[in-house]
Amino acid sequence: MKIITGFNVVEDLIVELNNDILKLLIKVKPEIKDAIFNEKDIELEMNAQEKEKIKKIISSHIKERRIGGQAGIVGEELGKVGYKVEIWSNYCSLPLKYAIHKKTTKNCLKKLRQNIILEYKKNEKLLNHVISDNNRLILADRSIITLPYSEIKIKGNKGFFSGYHHITDLNQFKIVKENINNLEDVKKRHIELAMNANQSIRKLISKNIIPMMHSIGANVYEIEAYYNVNAYDFEKIIDKVFKHDIERLHVHDKEKHYVIFDNRKSNMKKELKALLQGNKAVISKARFGYVRKNHALRIIPQETFIQTHGDYTLIEISLVKAENPKFTVGLGDILSAFSFVTLN
Repeated sequence: MKIITGFNVVEDLIVELNNDILKLLIKVKPEIKDAIFNEKDIELEMNAQEKEKIKKIISSHIKERRIGGQAGIVGEELGKVGYKVEIWSNYCSLPLKYAIHKKTTKNCLKKLRQNIILEYKKNEKLLNHVISDNNRLILADRSIITLPYSEIKIKGNKGFFSGYHHITDLNQFKIVKENINNLEDVKKRHIELAMNANQSIRKLISKNIIPMMHSIGANVYEIEAYYNVNAYDFEKIIDKVFKHDIERLHVHDKEKHYVIFDNRKSNMKKELKALLQGNKAVISKARFGYVRKNHALRIIPQETFIQTHGDYTLIEISLVKAENPKFTVGLGDILSAFSFVTLN
């Protein structure tokens, strides 16, 4: 089985946050303070000027550089456990298409955007504020224009697509829409949503991009922003989301995740197995820093909730947290991706 991941690929610069660094960062970008103390899964955008100032502040505090972005993280982890993966990106010079674990990956990384990941830990005291849980803030590089599309046909068994939140105006959206049919030869397609501040662009994505997909992944904030609906109002979600004729919707928060699926296109046994596989992948990634192949990790959800509404079924299970996680970035994407590729 060949899996395609695209199009959000970046280089992540990982920084352990402390008070000295935080004070300097706030002077450059005051919004950082509220973003951290609100403790939500959030990212802030950096323009070119902010990026250069922030990179100088954190330059001697970078603990790790790694491939990032939804497509980058997911592609690398799926490849490590044995899937045949192609990561597609418009951010590289040559080649457009590259497989992981080859020299071309490093060549591409030189051309990628650089996101800065500020990590902070539970019970840590930052500017008199005690952090309640392990978390991170993403400072997203917007100094380079990147769009989620391919100008040529892509072929594969399954596709995990992301980066549509980078669209900022109507002209950019038209380019993406004009090339959307180049995904048709990927047999099963999943879109991973991310927060887009522009409401009109979110509506265009919902109307024109999502109908091309079979599966949607999102956190609770994203599904509420895209569809103006409470993430736990299942009847309204079915009415609003499944009008696109998708097969499944996978939503997560920090405590649990659920899938709603069309009974005519999937079944409870397959979807429950997929949710559990996503659980295993996430806790392995958080605990060890990577997803272990055939990792014999026994997970028993503390709570399982099942509900049927007409032709649709909801399965909700709790997430098992890793104590003192080594990795926090992209866990929602790992959860969605490993659940999606597990489905037959």
